[in-house]
Amino acid sequence: MPGNTITYRTDSDLAQTNLIRRGAGIGICQIELAKRDPNLVHLLPDEFSFALDTWITMHEDLRASARMRAVFDHLVEAMSAYASGKLR
Repeated sequence: MPGNTITYRTDSDLAQTNLIRRGAGIGICQIELAKRDPNLVHLLPDEFSFALDTWITMHEDLRASARMRAVFDHLVEAMSAYASGKLR
């Protein structure tokens, strides 16, 4: 892009969030993650929104295991709560 200079690029959510926290510039991170840091400011909340599909999967051979099913069900519940902003 003419006139733009990218000095650092990462696909790591953790690295990007840490760069934002340390003042490296504007970046994108999960709203629920950003809410944990009072120094981060949500810019243009009405202008940008990115949906992130999340899949929780289990090998079909493990479906019959009550222990694995319990862990799976807990992950679904906790991830759903986190995504909706209900998990604190």
